[in-house]
Amino acid sequence: MEEAMKKGKKNIRPVFDTRRKIATTLAGLICLVAAAFLLFRAMQRESTVREQTLYSYELGVNAEPWVHLRENSVFSEEWLSAGAVYPRNLADLLWVKFSAKLTGEGSLTVRCGGQYESAVELAGYFNRDGEKKQIFSQRISLESGEIQAGEDGGAFAETIAQLNPADYAERFAEIERELGGSFEHELKLVFSGKFTLQSEAEHQEKPFSLEIPLPDDTKSGFYTLETGAEIQDSGSITRRERMQAAPSFPKLAGGVLLLAGGIFLVLTGLIFSKAPTPEEARKIELRRLLRKYGSRLVFTESREVVPADAIRLKNLESLLLVAEELRQPAVCTPDAEGLPLDGMFTVRCDNRSFFVQIPEPLPLSE
Repeated sequence: MEEAMKKGKKNIRPVFDTRRKIATTLAGLICLVAAAFLLFRAMQRESTVREQTLYSYELGVNAEPWVHLRENSVFSEEWLSAGAVYPRNLADLLWVKFSAKLTGEGSLTVRCGGQYESAVELAGYFNRDGEKKQIFSQRISLESGEIQAGEDGGAFAETIAQLNPADYAERFAEIERELGGSFEHELKLVFSGKFTLQSEAEHQEKPFSLEIPLPDDTKSGFYTLETGAEIQDSGSITRRERMQAAPSFPKLAGGVLLLAGGIFLVLTGLIFSKAPTPEEARKIELRRLLRKYGSRLVFTESREVVPADAIRLKNLESLLLVAEELRQPAVCTPDAEGLPLDGMFTVRCDNRSFFVQIPEPLPLSE
């Protein structure tokens, strides 16, 4: 009983020749390298930046211009609205209502405010051969103030600008007399400023500017006012967070499996396997020859008789070359294990015979 158990334990260890040991160990090392690569990639967690909107807002700025007319017998109206044609000879006052509004919502408490200003800008240009260069620029402030916070959490500003374009036409004339030459005029009414948004997360400033070109002289004729498109803008206060993705489970699982497999193969090739006995070495060599050349062999049930004058060849490959040259089959008889009986391979042609016999015992081939 004890001897049988000992024999069973011995049979658990696989029999590897040197070639198989090297192949198994090399395969294990490749698995270990692949496992290390997969585990390294699995632990390299990708990081992404997630942007969360805490407060979003919209801003709108517009102007509503009206022109006042002197008493006349042509127009029944005293005021002409935007989009009309204005006679310079009758227009004596430009009235513009500016408004700017910011509305917002979000999970963040935001304190809104800011500053605004209405002003007239005068500029002179020198134009020669199509090239326009600025000579001077002046800004005359009409009104400025603070933008007040609104009840809805936003902010609102409203102001009215009143001016007579003729006053600035006279100012251009004064500048030309002082400079001693005429130039191209540019006159515009500007409503500008900035909204401020203060919160725990961020401080933002949102500037705005709306311009209305004005007539630059008071000569008789007609003109219109280009109020420009209404300014619409938007923005947000956000919070940026860097997120790290979880380790890749498929790569992690694959790396662990390859690691276990690699360790098993290396230990099997170097430690757990045992060297074959001479008989086992012979069987290993015969199985190797059958795997390599089995498709070129003919297997018979009866034993082939080798005559005394048969020519012994050095290896099976030489015997197969002779078989091809003579156009005769290379023959062997399998034993109970499917291996060539007595390790014998033969070729017969007329009165000539050739054979190869794997000797017994056979040392483990390197």
